[in-house]
Parts: sequence; structure tokens; C-alpha cells
Amino acid sequence: MDEQQEAARLSQREKTIPGRRIVAAFLDFAVLIVIDLIIAIPSFIVLINTFFDTLFAVIFSNYLIAASTGAICLAVDALYLVAYPRFRGGQTLGLRFFDLKLSDKDGNPLESRQYLIRAIVTLSLVFLTLGLSMVVEIICVCLSPSHRDFTDVVSGAYIVDVDPNASNT
Repeated sequence: MDEQQEAARLSQREKTIPGRRIVAAFLDFAVLIVIDLIIAIPSFIVLINTFFDTLFAVIFSNYLIAASTGAICLAVDALYLVAYPRFRGGQTLGLRFFDLKLSDKDGNPLESRQYLIRAIVTLSLVFLTLGLSMVVEIICVCLSPSHRDFTDVVSGAYIVDVDPNASNT
């Protein structure tokens, strides 16, 4: 009986439907974009001011404001990708909406370092692909036999159904 349960658990891990996880990733991406846009509103206002005032001090202060806004956005994104799922049972808003969660290969919750690795790789992909990281994720999920993307492989994470008895249709 234990071997059957183990086999069922392992096969459940491999059955994540790529469509659900891709749409969940799009939802998470949209949440991050909205949060970042709200944080960046003051920078947009300052940018408009730059067109009317060409003093060096004003331009330099605008660059400082833009850099600090970027740092704040990066920190908020990292918090959303690390702290939120860490304290919400392995679920971001997108994963929660589709009844999915992050776990390790044994079905246990991820460790903090795994969330951190996942966030670093995700944010690095966003910068390296100039924002087209979703395309990379879709390609990886669709072509991978276990429907895992690059960040899953690097961090040792799996995206599984919250309820193992849920249907995958």
C-alpha cells in the first residue's frame, strides 16, 4: 500500500497541466506589473518635469529618483516571489487562483533558499530577455515532459495541485 501511495504521489507531481500553470504565471506577472506601475507613478511625474526643466541638478535628481524607484520595484517583486509564497503555503496569487502550489520533489514545502533561487532566476530572466521571460517559460513548460520551467529545474521546485485528488481536466 505504501508503494502505491508513493507511486500515486510521484505521478501526481508529473501531471500538472501546462495550461493552468502558464495562465497562473501570466496572472502573477500581471500582478507584479500593476504593483510596479503603481510604485513608478512618481517617477513618471518626475520624468514629465524633466522636459520642462533642463538644469543639471534637476536631471541628476531625476536619475536618482528613477534608480531608487527601480530598486524599490525590484525589492517588492522579490518579496512577492519569496516572502508571499513562503508564508502562504507555497502559493502566489496566480497559483492560489488555479489551486496549485509550489513543493519540492517529495511534496514538502520549499525552503526559503529555494524561493530565493527561484526569484533570482525569474528576475534575471526578465532582465536578460528584456521582459520576454514569459515566452521562455511557456516554451520550457510545453516542451518539458514533466511540465517544469527553467526556474523550477534550477530551484528544485514542482508545481502541483493543492488537492492531490483534484481532476486534471
